[in-house]
Amino acid sequence: MLGAVVAALGDGAILALVATGLVLVFKGSRVLNLAQGEIGAFALLVVYVALGKQSAPGFALLAGATLLGGVLGIGTERLIMRPLVERPPIQSTIASLGLTVVLVNAAALNGTDGVLGFLPQGQNSYPLTMPPTAGRGSVVVAGATLVSGRLVALVATAAVGAALWLFFTRTRFGLAVLAATSDNTVARILGVPVRNVYRFTWGVGGMVSG
Repeated sequence: MLGAVVAALGDGAILALVATGLVLVFKGSRVLNLAQGEIGAFALLVVYVALGKQSAPGFALLAGATLLGGVLGIGTERLIMRPLVERPPIQSTIASLGLTVVLVNAAALNGTDGVLGFLPQGQNSYPLTMPPTAGRGSVVVAGATLVSGRLVALVATAAVGAALWLFFTRTRFGLAVLAATSDNTVARILGVPVRNVYRFTWGVGGMVSG
């Protein structure tokens, strides 16, 4: 029973992280980022290959994907979304859909035919086999076998939630972000750096996705 409860909460925590990233980006820039999941998945694949695939330590994958996800989020805002900032929001949403297609196809490049080398030679489909330390291991608590990946998801979600709450309620820039998400026109008049808010929300959204 305990294992089933933790598994369900862990899956819910993953969905909560995805939702947190989506809400941050949407509230900060009014863009429904359809590439939210793909940014994190692509970041993980890049780090997975860079760290030696099967020899990659699980927590190094976690840290690397988080950081690279943030970089990809900021890059998306600067290169794709910023030129569309004065256009109707639907155009930015369609642009994020285009980014989804690009990332999915880039991730499917085979090492013998492409440049990224995510897939082993002769393999042309997913899923990849991740090392056990990436979250497929288990621990025994009170006689119940718990999947460590679900526990990591629960801890990560709680940590992210607490950190964001403290940031938005206890820091000057966090309050500026809240002001910009409520009414960015008024926020501009009051001197809030709205472009920095856009960059921040896309960066954090990418990190959460990673």
